[in-house]
Amino acid sequence: MSQSKIMDKPINKKPFLKKPLHVSVLVLCVAVLLTGLYSMTRNAGYPKINAVQMEIAQVQLIEFTENIPADGEANPLKSIILAAVESGQIEEKYVEEGAIVQQGEPIIRLSNTDLRIELMNRQEALANEELRMTSLKKEMARNSGRIQQELAEAKWMEEAALSGYSKDSVLFEVKAISTANYEDSRRNALWQKEKRDFIQRNYSKELSGDSEELSQLLKNISIKRRNLQMAQENLDKMVICAPESGLLSRLNVEVGEYRNRGENLGTLESTDGFKISARIDEHYLPDVKQGNTAIFHLDGKEYQLVVHRIYPQVENGRFRADLLFKNELPPSLRSGQSVQLNINLSESKPALCIKKGPWMNYAAGNTVYVVSKDGKTAVKRQIKSGKRNSDNIEIVGGLSKGESVIISSYENFRDAEKILLNK
Repeated sequence: MSQSKIMDKPINKKPFLKKPLHVSVLVLCVAVLLTGLYSMTRNAGYPKINAVQMEIAQVQLIEFTENIPADGEANPLKSIILAAVESGQIEEKYVEEGAIVQQGEPIIRLSNTDLRIELMNRQEALANEELRMTSLKKEMARNSGRIQQELAEAKWMEEAALSGYSKDSVLFEVKAISTANYEDSRRNALWQKEKRDFIQRNYSKELSGDSEELSQLLKNISIKRRNLQMAQENLDKMVICAPESGLLSRLNVEVGEYRNRGENLGTLESTDGFKISARIDEHYLPDVKQGNTAIFHLDGKEYQLVVHRIYPQVENGRFRADLLFKNELPPSLRSGQSVQLNINLSESKPALCIKKGPWMNYAAGNTVYVVSKDGKTAVKRQIKSGKRNSDNIEIVGGLSKGESVIISSYENFRDAEKILLNK
């Protein structure tokens, strides 16, 4: 056979579908196409969200303490209102506002003419009663001397009459004197005894009356002395002195002004420490207890406090509580300075938690979008949330440790059951 005939011989090609490799490739392509079509059909209608715009956090098992935020203000441990005990005119200021004063140091002096007149009247009333008592004592002494003399004379006369009667009785027995003389002697003895008894009774009665009058005078004098002492104390209180050592943070008076009784003149603050006065949402009134701890940060350092006193009165949706420092005080803290507190409502315990965020504004924090493991989708899920603190919220049910949830706002897809995350 010639070479040209060999070259011109036709080649029979095998059908493509009869090659196993080609069949497998074709099947794979069809499967991918169908999967893509299924995926597109399944996810059709779900909103697509840029994952970069989403904030995602994991459900974690951490040590959890329920706490609440509160606004606080540093105040002195003790503030004393300086008030006018009696009305009066400001006569003198011994110190100025902002001064450090010692206990008992004079601050201001008021004057009141009525108080001075009252003091003089009570002094005069006491002097009159004391003069009456002196006069009564002198009169009682004179009367006692006179009656004692009369009583002594009566006693002597009684004894003389009894002695004469005794002798006359003997003489009468022997018929030495007449019956008339005997009767005269007997009657005289009886008369002298009655006279002495009368003087004794009168003396006792007069002495009792004088004693009662003297006792009443003594009571009156005691009352008038107390009244005088009160008047003197009220006059002394016209000089307002520092009840304790401290800072005179406010002194709202000017010389020449007239101030009424009970009117606020200034404020004295203790300088030995501060308390933090917090205003707390009324929702937490049943939960905040005396002894609860709290923290706040100042100058990069954490300070611990404890709830000391709770004021249950609610004003503008808030109640007040005073907190004391457990240890050291911040050196830079000043009276009136505002601080941000976290007040602990429970002890620390292990709990499943997720971070707080805008997501909590949707469905009261009981609905989340759980991100799939591949990060491509997120599905709405109902959960049960528990207690909260400033950073986290406790998860009681509906989530497991390690799951990821969207914690940013749900505003753009809040009605969707599922969202697609584009990366």
